[in-house]
Amino acid sequence: MPGIKEIKNRIEGVEDTYKLTNAMYLISSTKLRKAREVAALSRPFFDKLKNEIKTVLEISGVKGSRYYSADPAVHDEGPAGILVITSDKGLCGAYNRDIIKKAVALAERKKDPVIFACGDYGKRFFQRNGFNVFEEFDHVCKEPTHEEARLMSEEMLTEYDNGKIKSLYAVYSDLTAGRSYEPVTTRLLPFGYVEGMHAKEKGEEDETPQMEFYPGPKEVLDSLIRTYMAGYVYSVLTSGYCSEQSARMNSMSSSNKNAEELLEELCTEYHKARQAEITQEITEVCAGANAQKKKRVREA
Repeated sequence: MPGIKEIKNRIEGVEDTYKLTNAMYLISSTKLRKAREVAALSRPFFDKLKNEIKTVLEISGVKGSRYYSADPAVHDEGPAGILVITSDKGLCGAYNRDIIKKAVALAERKKDPVIFACGDYGKRFFQRNGFNVFEEFDHVCKEPTHEEARLMSEEMLTEYDNGKIKSLYAVYSDLTAGRSYEPVTTRLLPFGYVEGMHAKEKGEEDETPQMEFYPGPKEVLDSLIRTYMAGYVYSVLTSGYCSEQSARMNSMSSSNKNAEELLEELCTEYHKARQAEITQEITEVCAGANAQKKKRVREA
């Protein structure tokens, strides 16, 4: 059995760790609450914009744009860009591992994939494993902003416009109900739509909106896709940031629970060791007293 001093040192070490993980839990909970508020305010606008782009595409009848395709699968034969959202640091459970696993599976199905790594954790992984990493997005995942998202989308659009990639995907973690999250894959470019979505059914009135485009439908759509890309990248970043904080909360909560259980075991072990020491001291005192008593009897 370990000595009392050793057990006491272990208790102090676990208590210090508990204070640290509990502080990290509280910090993550605060960050998560703020990030969810931001995500709740921004996402509806960009979801609506996505639907409006589909409407404009159908009404305008624009053909041959590099940003839009009724059959995006035909673009998958060329090089693909993959935006991977991970955290800058660890201590968040399986959050990074699950995203990287999904991104690697996607990259293995694509030809000459280019990794747009957002987050030091993912960036280091893909560099170590020989992937083609586009090195521009450093420390963006920490409390993302609209300006950072716009710059990221412009960088990726430049690669897309230059023909270096033929399609663009995003792999990130999306927060679901409560504190649960799951990694998802979304195609960003080319923008997919269904032809004939506003076609009039038999016996129904034509509900296709009437629109005029200035200077022209192609210019309007190209402008919209840049706005949409910046907004969607921002939405992806905020979702990833929310998921990261949720994962860190779950990880720190598990650490706190384990620390409490370990402290209980160590305290029990400490009390047992202390009781054994007291018993030993009493036994030694009694043995010494008995020896002195026998000695006096012999002398008498």
